[in-house]
Amino acid sequence: MIDRAEVDKVALVDYWLSRMIFDLSRDPANVAAWRKDRNAFMDRYPLRPQIREAVLADDLKILTRHVNAYLLRFYFGICGMSEPELLARLHALKEKTDG
Repeated sequence: MIDRAEVDKVALVDYWLSRMIFDLSRDPANVAAWRKDRNAFMDRYPLRPQIREAVLADDLKILTRHVNAYLLRFYFGICGMSEPELLARLHALKEKTDG
């Protein structure tokens, strides 16, 4: 029998979130559009409301569950977060779930 609590812990990659970040990584014009107006840029993708909210809030806890780590690293880089800060925040999240 499948333990529903365990299934809920599984991270599910969100295709449209991943696609949006991938598109940002491929074209500087997309990054410029993103920086100018995140909402308008996100309108290009059928993101679920909770994912869209997480993106607008730069909610690392939610986003880590739905996107590849390499894309996540790029995304937070274009948002102005340094790699050491991102790693520190990721480690803090892990410590909260382990403790």
